[in-house]
Amino acid sequence: MDVIAYPINDDWSTNETIVVHNFLKAVEEAYEQGVPLAQFQTSYRAYKGVVTSLGEERRLSRQFEALSGSSPFLVVREMKRLQEQGASDNTRIRLTP
Repeated sequence: MDVIAYPINDDWSTNETIVVHNFLKAVEEAYEQGVPLAQFQTSYRAYKGVVTSLGEERRLSRQFEALSGSSPFLVVREMKRLQEQGASDNTRIRLTP
């Protein structure tokens, strides 16, 4: 596993930085071994509490994908698809690179 420098915003508090870090780590986990749907939903909700603008979310997503090869957008899309299908909270979101 490579070490990735997560994109951050200098205006975020320590707690906000941790929330964003945890979300991006969950994105990585979705590509590596899978992440439980409920865990990812919780992480995404907290992330959206910090990154409220769609423009900032897109910018961070592009930066993170360029650094890691993992796409937050695709993981979120898979989360929404699973939710629409009524998947259980224990269902794992798993994407392949």
